[in-house]
Amino acid sequence: MSFSERDLGKAFKTELEKGKFILNDQGYGQKEYVTSFKVYLNKQVHTERMKFKQFWQEHNLDIKDIPPPQPEIDMILVDNFDIMRAVEIKWIRVTKKGISSSYYRGLDQALAYLSFGFHQVALWCCFDGNALTDKEINEYYDAFNKIRTPIQWFVDSTYFKIQGSREKPRIETEVFTPSGRGWQPGIGIPQGSTYRIGWKSLNPFLRLVYSPTGEPWVIKPEIRRQVEVIHQFLKEQKTGIWNKAKEH
Repeated sequence: MSFSERDLGKAFKTELEKGKFILNDQGYGQKEYVTSFKVYLNKQVHTERMKFKQFWQEHNLDIKDIPPPQPEIDMILVDNFDIMRAVEIKWIRVTKKGISSSYYRGLDQALAYLSFGFHQVALWCCFDGNALTDKEINEYYDAFNKIRTPIQWFVDSTYFKIQGSREKPRIETEVFTPSGRGWQPGIGIPQGSTYRIGWKSLNPFLRLVYSPTGEPWVIKPEIRRQVEVIHQFLKEQKTGIWNKAKEH
C-alpha cells in the first residue's frame, strides 16, 4: 500500500523530534549549531480570525491588506532558537500514467509560505523507493532542479527515498560525494551520533538581504512591513495556534 503525504509528515515528525541535529544555515550565513525540533503538521495561518485582525491593526496596518488564510502547511519546524521553517512535502510515485507528480507541483505552495513570515521554506521531495529505481529518481531530480535553480535562494529542496510500509517507513536522504550519488539512512547527513541538515534559502521579506552579485533585492517597504508583522504574530502566538488544533 502506498504512502500519503500525511503518512510521510508523521514519519518525519517522529524522526525529527527524537534526536538532535547539526544545522548548517548557509542562507543567513550563521555558524553551525546543534538543535532539536518541535514539529507541527498540517497547520494553517488563520488570518481571517479576529485575534489576527486585532494584532494587524495594533501595528498600524490597514485591515484591507490582510492576506487570505494560508492553506494547510504540511510541516512546520521550530528549533531551539525559535527559528520557524515551513516545509511542503511532495510525494513522487509511480502511477498507471507514469511518474507523478509534476515537476512544478509544490513550488507555488512553498513560495507562498514566504509571505507568511517563515524564516525559511523548503520542498522535501520524497520518492517511492519501493517502486522507483535510482536512475528514475536521479532523472526526476535533474529535471526538477533545472526548474528550481533560479529560485534556489528562496526555496530549499531535499531529496528522500521512502521505503518500507506505513507502519514501518524507512527514510533515506540523498547525498552527493566525490564518488557520486548515494543514500544515507535518516534525515540529513550522518555526523557521528547525530545528523547534519543544511538550509541555503532565506526570506527576503524579513530583513535587508543581498543577492550573490552584491545587488540589493528591491522590496517595497509596505510589503516587508506586512510580512514582518505576520512573522511577529506567529512568533508570539505559535504555542497557542500550533497546539490548539489536533494534528491529523
